[in-house]
Amino acid sequence: MPYITKNPTFGDSVSSGDLIWIYCRGCLREFEICATAMPPGIPHATLFPDIVKYLRCGTCGSKRIWVMPEVHRGGFILARARQGSPRALVVRTPADDRN
Repeated sequence: MPYITKNPTFGDSVSSGDLIWIYCRGCLREFEICATAMPPGIPHATLFPDIVKYLRCGTCGSKRIWVMPEVHRGGFILARARQGSPRALVVRTPADDRN
């Protein structure tokens, strides 16, 4: 895990093109999305714990969201797949919902 010397902001993830892990505590869905694909209107100076104020689950409508910057290169889902975790197989992305 990389050593973080300051509180990461949304803008840090946008500028580096990192993934953002989003987990809904309402319906227990999770997915990863590139920071550049996040909804518009989130100020780049926003600290990660405060990003949740701008989000709502698209499935259940809950605002009980947990957000983390990418800590595993390639994302959490890829890290779980490398370990053979069955959770890696049930994760859906927003693109899956459009089909």
